[in-house]
Amino acid sequence: MDSRLPGWHYVTTQAEAEALLEQAEDFHDSVLAELHYVSGSRLNADRSLTVCNTVRQVSMEFHSQWCPPLELVFEGVKGLDLRPGGNNDCSALMTATLRVRDAAIFFCDGFCEDETAYSGTKILSYSLRWRNLKSSTTSI
Repeated sequence: MDSRLPGWHYVTTQAEAEALLEQAEDFHDSVLAELHYVSGSRLNADRSLTVCNTVRQVSMEFHSQWCPPLELVFEGVKGLDLRPGGNNDCSALMTATLRVRDAAIFFCDGFCEDETAYSGTKILSYSLRWRNLKSSTTSI
């Protein structure tokens, strides 16, 4: 029985990673609009804590001028380094890197040859799924 959620695309091979990059126009002129992290820990009704580190899920929503908004969900997150654009940086992506290797997914917000030395936003996880979101215009 397939446990995949309907409406989602899964990235398990480099070819599927390349298909996502193609769909997203390599994330050119995209922005990270939202990021949400779930650890699995919680406060119980009796005010005790359930402390666990088993979920480790990051959801990212990207908006772009070239494709519909995309939601990426990374599960089994091994590492997340969030580096928002600063005073001298632009928060719009020019490109992105997405690799599948050694049963892991690596994503970063730029061109990256050396994953450990990359200084921008990057994430390493055990799995990745994604979907197109309905087009919407948001004003602040």
